[in-house]
Amino acid sequence: MKLKLPNILGRPAKQQVKGKITKPEDLIRLYDSIIQCLTETSQLSGLEDDEAMERELNAQITSYKAFRCFYIAQSYQAAKKWLESIFLYDRVLKYVEDSCKALNATQNALLKPLERKLEDVAEQAKGHKYAAHATSILETSEVESGIKNVQLNDKVLLDRLETYQELHTIPKNASLVQFPPQPQPVPCKPLFFDLALNHIDLPDLDHRIEKKQEAGGISGFVKGWLWGGSK
Repeated sequence: MKLKLPNILGRPAKQQVKGKITKPEDLIRLYDSIIQCLTETSQLSGLEDDEAMERELNAQITSYKAFRCFYIAQSYQAAKKWLESIFLYDRVLKYVEDSCKALNATQNALLKPLERKLEDVAEQAKGHKYAAHATSILETSEVESGIKNVQLNDKVLLDRLETYQELHTIPKNASLVQFPPQPQPVPCKPLFFDLALNHIDLPDLDHRIEKKQEAGGISGFVKGWLWGGSK
């Protein structure tokens, strides 16, 4: 029993279908559905006895994985993720190599158009891979040249008020003051004076205290006598 399976391959670039732009993400979902249908077909009961049909199904599954991987790589390339897209294009070439070998082994003339489409996708994958590689190198060199032209000024604005600077050279988030501030020395009373006070022998002033107490006693007696006499 032979099944006639569809051979579907969209154009790698965006298509204009009735005013609608076909994106790589749309084709990725389409190929996911095709791969799922082929996988479910290969799991049908009775196919384990038909080795030729099983080989054809596996060859087509690998082929459509190559197409799906190609459009995944294009979506990454459109997002300027160059390294990921280069890796995916390499994966496309590996899928194409494996699927072409499997298709040749089936010796099914109906699958020859699929093989030619795989070769076309392989050529496009090589071109996109080289383009992504060249673009990544170009962007890296531009970033490096931009970094070299950047002039860093370590001084904050508070320390260079006397320096004139053009308006277009002032960054949006200028450094106004240094934070956290650096500690600055300030004059203060030395600490050893406070400690030395404990070791100073002060003169004895007890004799002055006794004289003040005696004078206070006599004056109090006189005041009390006078006030008492007035009563």
